[in-house]
Amino acid sequence: MNLKELLKNLVNVFFPKICIVCKKKLNEYEFALCNECSQKLPKIKPPLCRICSLPLKNLNTSGLCSECYKNKPFFDKAISLFLYREPVKTIIHLFKYKHYTFLKEFFKEKIKENSYLLSNLPFEGITFIPMHPLKLKDREYNHAKIIAEIIAEIFRKPVIDAIRVKEYYRPQIRLNKRERKENIKGRFFAKDLNLKTILLVDDVLTTCSTVNEAAKVLKEKGIKKVYVFSLARNEIS
Repeated sequence: MNLKELLKNLVNVFFPKICIVCKKKLNEYEFALCNECSQKLPKIKPPLCRICSLPLKNLNTSGLCSECYKNKPFFDKAISLFLYREPVKTIIHLFKYKHYTFLKEFFKEKIKENSYLLSNLPFEGITFIPMHPLKLKDREYNHAKIIAEIIAEIFRKPVIDAIRVKEYYRPQIRLNKRERKENIKGRFFAKDLNLKTILLVDDVLTTCSTVNEAAKVLKEKGIKKVYVFSLARNEIS
């Protein structure tokens, strides 16, 4: 046994890798999640709204959820990997708020496994939901930007810091649909872009208010098609 292997074994003995969800010790082939928890990842399955990917109880003739049917969003299509249920909720919470940035390798693996979802979208570049400088200073990193960089690496597309926050706004998490829409309204502006299509990245889609407002300012700058990618989709819009 060489020194590198010896050190690795010592680390595993005194600091064993554990599943971030159930705390079970991981084997050498597992990363972040044990196989049992990995099997519980809630995949998003049809029927879905053909614009926002909201799960539908029944497929209707329009293929749209009631919200997209009444108020067509500014973005053209949203793609999500998972439903926003456990253990996805815990994984995203740790990544977003607890500095578990090593989970980017986990997300990279899952995005690669589901790359077909994005491969048919003709996006020229990738951007992300921005954070106010004060929030970014407190958080220390923008989780949406990290996800965008993962996609950029896989698809070999540029990441563009295209959107800015005009002024600080309350977190959306505790607000209802109407409050979210009002809270985010007019908060973004976009830079001039020499693109026609772009992929906009966020972590979770709930009411889609944030990505819709971001898509609006992108289209005001001449973007013809705005596609949206998120790690998870809430089942209640």
